[in-house]
Amino acid sequence: MDYCSGTDRRSDAELGMENGYALAPLQQGMLYNSLKQAGTGVDIEQLVFTLHEAVDTACFESAWKQVIDRHQALRAYFCWEGIDKPVQIFAPRVEFSVQEHDWRDIPKCEQADLLATYLQSDRILGFDLAKPPLMRLACFLIGANETQYVWTFHHIALDGRSFPLILKEVFALYEASLRDEPCLLDPPRRYSDFLQWLEQQDPMSAEAYWRTALEGFVTPTRLSLSPLASDPVVDEGLYAEQELKLPAELTTKLRSFAHENEITVNNMVQGALALLLSRYSGEDDVLFGSTRACRHSTVDGADQTVGLFINTVPLRVRLPGELSVMDWLHGLRAQHIALRDVEQTPLVRIREWSEISGNASLFETLFVFENYDLETSLRAQGESWVNREFRLLEQPGFPLTLTAYLGSRLVLRLHYETPRFDAATMGRMLDHLQILLHSMVEGSFQRLADIPMLTESEREQILVEWNDNAAEYPTDACIHTLFEAQVERT
Repeated sequence: MDYCSGTDRRSDAELGMENGYALAPLQQGMLYNSLKQAGTGVDIEQLVFTLHEAVDTACFESAWKQVIDRHQALRAYFCWEGIDKPVQIFAPRVEFSVQEHDWRDIPKCEQADLLATYLQSDRILGFDLAKPPLMRLACFLIGANETQYVWTFHHIALDGRSFPLILKEVFALYEASLRDEPCLLDPPRRYSDFLQWLEQQDPMSAEAYWRTALEGFVTPTRLSLSPLASDPVVDEGLYAEQELKLPAELTTKLRSFAHENEITVNNMVQGALALLLSRYSGEDDVLFGSTRACRHSTVDGADQTVGLFINTVPLRVRLPGELSVMDWLHGLRAQHIALRDVEQTPLVRIREWSEISGNASLFETLFVFENYDLETSLRAQGESWVNREFRLLEQPGFPLTLTAYLGSRLVLRLHYETPRFDAATMGRMLDHLQILLHSMVEGSFQRLADIPMLTESEREQILVEWNDNAAEYPTDACIHTLFEAQVERT
């Protein structure tokens, strides 16, 4: 099969534009990153899932092949050289097979080390975006009736809303095959419908909005949180994660508070992040990136379409200290809604319309909100799903990413560059976010300036320990005499 390579020099007409489409806004940035940051693992996604059941590996591979045949996005590849602008094309067929490894004779502790090594090397391997499919699947036999799979793919092809769609179809086809029964799935939605819709939009119509939204913002919001932050950046591309599960009681309060006041939990976590960035940076005007799902404002059936719809746009938040928390949150909600009309604007365009000079990025911190946790959502289907575990591994291309997953307990996960931030600082940040969320619920009519953020131990340290400055000094001399003596000494 003859696919377009990165060195292909054919014209648009020769490429056959009936099968070629312009890239979605976020895909443009990901293509750029893949060329600039090859071998770093940025935008490579890995879904690790463990099946505690007997697996017919041949039937399972067949199910994946059928799903790939069904969905255009799983057969996408990209061409960019020798043409006016990059395009994506959907191959009619792709070759796909599962790599199988038998680790059943290897001790469990060694299996974990081997898996970690595999995940890292497979991430760094990345993909040639000119050669489909932009995904791999590896099977690891690790015990009796226990099989582990690693599904590695490039984020340029899929977003988080696509994962459950794909997995549900794969397992439906697989289980039907085991029963020797037909599997009746709904006709697949075409990702190209969304891309065609995008091409009909006027990208310049959003210019007035973004110029107004970013007017006067000239300095990106940066964080200097630890000694590491001031050191020269070395070993770029090294990342770590930390997460915090909020208590179920607090999560319930957040849901109720949001519902009663016509806002969302998403707005509340956005607000907590804005408050935290303001307190850490000392600024009352902060900006961070926000990922938008972009499915409700586009084509019909988008929620059931496999592909990449999301886009990342800047969110500028002002924090007037005298404003009440409630009024401020309602303002955030209104701002969130207003973005729907311009959420598909390419970030490179928004950067051009901003007043930030030089080559500085608009933001270094990214916020992502998901209305569900993938594993919880899938296992909630019951039956054989309860014997399956799922774990998503990501590497966004930003120094700091906060992802919130809303389930029975709100999960806050920080993904950060280890040359920039240390683990202790990230742990404190998660604690501060939890306290800010609790403070917003309990003090919604307080001024923003009065919302507490510190933990009890930090308050004790600041108010008690650091004020324990009693010292012995001569009591037979006046203050000015003691001062003069100190001047003589130092």
